[in-house]
Amino acid sequence: MRILFLIDRLCIGGAERVVTILANSLIKEGCTAGISVFHVSDKDYKTEQEVQVFCMGNVKGDGTSLFSKIKRINQRKTLIKNAIEQFQPDVVIPFLVPMVIETVSAAKKLKIPVIATMRCSLDSQDFLRKCFYKAALVKCAAVFLQTESQKNYLNRMIRKKSFVLANPVSQHMIDAGSKRNYRDEMKRFVSVGRLEKQKNYEMLLAAAALADGGSGSMILDIYGVGSQAGLLEKMIKEKNLSQNVRICGWSSQIETVLTQYDAFLMTSNYEGMPNALMEAMAAGMPCIVTDCPTGPRELIGNNERGLLVRMGDIESFADAMKLFMKNPKMAKDYGILAGEYMKNNYSAETISKKLLNQICRVINK
Repeated sequence: MRILFLIDRLCIGGAERVVTILANSLIKEGCTAGISVFHVSDKDYKTEQEVQVFCMGNVKGDGTSLFSKIKRINQRKTLIKNAIEQFQPDVVIPFLVPMVIETVSAAKKLKIPVIATMRCSLDSQDFLRKCFYKAALVKCAAVFLQTESQKNYLNRMIRKKSFVLANPVSQHMIDAGSKRNYRDEMKRFVSVGRLEKQKNYEMLLAAAALADGGSGSMILDIYGVGSQAGLLEKMIKEKNLSQNVRICGWSSQIETVLTQYDAFLMTSNYEGMPNALMEAMAAGMPCIVTDCPTGPRELIGNNERGLLVRMGDIESFADAMKLFMKNPKMAKDYGILAGEYMKNNYSAETISKKLLNQICRVINK
């Protein structure tokens, strides 16, 4: 079985992490796995030696006019078509909305089945892109969803050819969870994700200020890069949190990073299936997250494996943080339950085998 993943790049993001884990795991299942990208960097997630990673070429922007945008899209589609023809896959799996749209268009004459992916709430996309994406889904052989709730964005015809398969977590993260040492105090918090509006770090900083109450005892480190880095640094100073909160940038060793903290925090306005949360749970961390669409409730349950807080409710989020700080034993119990749940349901081996079954079903239709 020859499987080709297509994604813009292989660094920093959650979808990029998922592609890497799936390709590495599918190799162990006897498949030939390839990944085609437009950009490479020294921050790319590591792949097994057997995984064939191709750089299709970097299409550089040369203007903001409609003509320039159309030209870039056509260049990308040509490169995608060339990559597919070179690899000769049995199936193509593009990740993220633009890549899905472009791949379906590029592959239409190649007669190779395309399995589209949905990685987040479609409400996060502008109207025009949403229309192109839904039109692309109609032409795909199947649609790979992360959660059952994502089916709500699809019509009946597309739902029939969709399947739900959650993100995998790496064995390294599961191993970190099984070896986790829980401390008797709960004061070191961490958040991981792109520094963008979607993640609502403004809420996180406001909640952290309330939870600390000026005592200076609480620590919050935020790992990630993005357009809001400067704004968040400014907010940290304005809220007198410079002694408590740090923006730590991006780390390629997140499993090691998570072992240094007591609990994980996430205040997103929307998600797909949040990889950062999944990895934190796999690492045995007690988690406090907003009940946003989609993903957190599917993972946490009804406050069964962590705490869910209403979106935008700063005071309740701060109260949850204080609850953990006052009750480290309760927080530890949540962490243990989270780690076991992820180990039993979301290992890379389990998810890759399920994906392979779905691919075989699509190809053998």
